[in-house]
Amino acid sequence: MSSRWLNEEDARHLIGGELGDVYRSVFKASCAPLGWFPKTNPPNLADMKNGTATLVRTPERMFAVTAAHVVREWQNDRTQGPQITILMDVILDQLDVIDISDQLDLVTFSLDESVIEQLSKSVAPLGTWPPQPPDEGCGIL
Repeated sequence: MSSRWLNEEDARHLIGGELGDVYRSVFKASCAPLGWFPKTNPPNLADMKNGTATLVRTPERMFAVTAAHVVREWQNDRTQGPQITILMDVILDQLDVIDISDQLDLVTFSLDESVIEQLSKSVAPLGTWPPQPPDEGCGIL
């Protein structure tokens, strides 16, 4: 295995080919829109707020990852009144936050297997969790 790093041109060529197609299909299958709007109003896109969640399956659990600022806004809106929260086209009772980092702008929240089934998503499994950091000087693939 070569220890040389890819230059930008080689990396763009690699990601523009079949490997990029595989990555894009995994991302497409593993992402879902997350949105919410006041429960007291009929659905109105002008009142709807949203983000995107990445769905993750580990050997231990299912969860989603999104930006912390998205969940912080959702939490704030819930203090103003009841909200209807949707993940794609599935209504969620709540976001069961596992952990949140405002510094990293990341949050994880639990998902039931039934939600994934309703989404008709095929979530790519992560074989090991937590992920291991890469070895210094080596590629990640």
